[in-house]
Amino acid sequence: MSSKAEDLAEPPKPPEPLKPPKRLRGRRWRIAIIVLVALLILDQGLRLWVQSSIREGIAGFCGGSREATASIESIPFIPRLVVGGISRISLRVEGVQGSGFTFKSFEVDLRGVSVNRSDLLTGKLKLRSVSSGRIALASDGKGPLGASNIDVIFKGDLANATVHGGPLELRFEGTYELSEGELVFLVETVMGRKVPPTKLVLALPEEGDECIDTKSG
Repeated sequence: MSSKAEDLAEPPKPPEPLKPPKRLRGRRWRIAIIVLVALLILDQGLRLWVQSSIREGIAGFCGGSREATASIESIPFIPRLVVGGISRISLRVEGVQGSGFTFKSFEVDLRGVSVNRSDLLTGKLKLRSVSSGRIALASDGKGPLGASNIDVIFKGDLANATVHGGPLELRFEGTYELSEGELVFLVETVMGRKVPPTKLVLALPEEGDECIDTKSG
């Protein structure tokens, strides 16, 4: 004799959801890949265009034309640019005129760079802050400090500068800020000894006919 439970009919199984044909799924993947590649090309194409604009700008410092290189590393570029940030930027230009002296070479290698994005799109490089990096200057020794080489290392809010002038070498330490195209270095320590805070200012050109200027006070 069958039990009542055995007499009850099993409930019908819900229908399985329809899956798109394999051909349609493959087409969707191909479209997604094509869109992704197109966005990457657009992103890096804009980066290369901005990079070229900056190179042309620094090549024309103080008028004329000279050898210059510029490199921007930032993937993705456009999203970082929207928030005004760049992973890394490197610049080098030779034969740059200053206030009464000449920089034989001017090199910049900065990481974690905050910039003015609207100016960057026009080929101007206005720095707001950096997380780390280096500026290296090779001069003819006729500047205010009589220096033949200047190396500045940035780390957070601090900067260390080494100035070579003939047989002498001076090491400065202090804080810095980037404002309105100027690097303002507030020297607090010289050769490991505290000194009254002294400002060293490096004015960076924003237009091709402007020149690099240095001053202290």
